[in-house]
Amino acid sequence: MVDDDLQHIFDEYFPQYIEEKVSMSDKQLERMIGIAAHNARVHYGTLPEPKSCSLEIYVQIWVRDTISLDFTKKTIKSFTLSNPPPHWIKTAHFLKMYSEESQTDFREKIYNAPRKERESMWNNFKIPLDEIEKRFKNVIQERNLQANEEGFDSKIEWCLSRDQIPKQEYQNFIQNKDQIITFCNNNLPDSSGFPDWFYIEFNTPCFKCQLPSIPFKTEKEILDFIVQEYPIARDYREKIEMTKGNSSYMHYNIERDIFGIKIDGTNNTRHALLDFFHELCHVVHYLDTFKKAINPIELLKYEREKEALRIELLLLQKISKPLYQTMFCEMLTCFLGNLFQIELYKASDNDRINLSGLYAKMFNHCFKRAKQNTNRSWLLNGQIIFQSFYSLRHAVAYGNIILESMYNTDS
Repeated sequence: MVDDDLQHIFDEYFPQYIEEKVSMSDKQLERMIGIAAHNARVHYGTLPEPKSCSLEIYVQIWVRDTISLDFTKKTIKSFTLSNPPPHWIKTAHFLKMYSEESQTDFREKIYNAPRKERESMWNNFKIPLDEIEKRFKNVIQERNLQANEEGFDSKIEWCLSRDQIPKQEYQNFIQNKDQIITFCNNNLPDSSGFPDWFYIEFNTPCFKCQLPSIPFKTEKEILDFIVQEYPIARDYREKIEMTKGNSSYMHYNIERDIFGIKIDGTNNTRHALLDFFHELCHVVHYLDTFKKAINPIELLKYEREKEALRIELLLLQKISKPLYQTMFCEMLTCFLGNLFQIELYKASDNDRINLSGLYAKMFNHCFKRAKQNTNRSWLLNGQIIFQSFYSLRHAVAYGNIILESMYNTDS
């Protein structure tokens, strides 16, 4: 028998083991959960004070991590591009021409070059855009078909399930996107003195980088501010560890009972600091839910992201109005990539779509001052190409936070 507070983990994973045809009886899974729970309780007793969460929540997180890791190890499948599974044939065909490594190489060389040289550098690469675009459209069709085989109407629906985005929140965003985008543009900082290259094809608009300064110079200053605004974090600041990596995220390390924050080491200093600020908002949300005897891991992925974004926006409003206003540019950039993908994945016949023309159209729609006719930089966006709707939960969360703000203001 499984403890009552762990039964939901059994109920979640046992059908998945069966569906994936993994040899796993109900008794075996019960035993695995029981051993993991015992190990968690023993380990909890060795942790130094103050502990971040209660024993009950700690055991739940430990057990979930254990079962999730076991399930992944037993179901992950590897293959080569020369012999892909049926649902990866078109993707493999695409990757042979345009791999993630080549995309990263193109992106770094173009965006590290002076802006006036970027278009000529693109031309010098002689990227076979038409053929890459043709193959990428096939990939989109393949991804939709694979989602259909798994019971979803489209890849979009599959991603809503993956990120646990409530359909009503997604519909709120889609149905009100024009109003949301207008709100963001109306709240951007004044850009009248910005350079003329700000909205060109091979530049990602960034209002943060145009600010004369930001209120923080070090991670310590940011942490001091967070602790001041959220005293709940004061007792746990020694449990926050930051390291550099290839992307930015926060992870609760169950074995050490710490909050590990990884910051993208390729970002400039300003972006690295603001990434740290955002990830600390995730820590605040975790600590707040722990205090309320709620397991944050059991909350929807979307809700965790939305609450961290809400905390971040509230704090930025307090510390710096100009910095807060730059967040509307970040939102618009997020909307751009996701709305572009939504148009692609919902099209019944994407053969007729000119991707560079569509990206320019969506760019102009999101950034009202832009006047682009074509934009090939979608091909340099790894999230669009290799990580379908990676930031969809951010876009939907931003949109709904804005709608809530507009509604509260109107009322």
